[in-house]
Amino acid sequence: MPIFEFVCEDCGKQFERIFFISECDDPVKCPSCESEHTKKSFSVFSRTGIEKTLSASCGSSGSKGFS
Repeated sequence: MPIFEFVCEDCGKQFERIFFISECDDPVKCPSCESEHTKKSFSVFSRTGIEKTLSASCGSSGSKGFS
């Protein structure tokens, strides 16, 4: 199960979410303001070459695209 970091494009809140592969295309709501205008980002730990693995597991389309 990959753990992704998100940022809400409406209120700026940063948060994490653990995904099951079956949930990868589900909308991600901000826990602070309930907005679905969220953007997936990577932590420093994730920037070590794992992006391709996670991208293959959970695609990079829609509002959850990688930054």
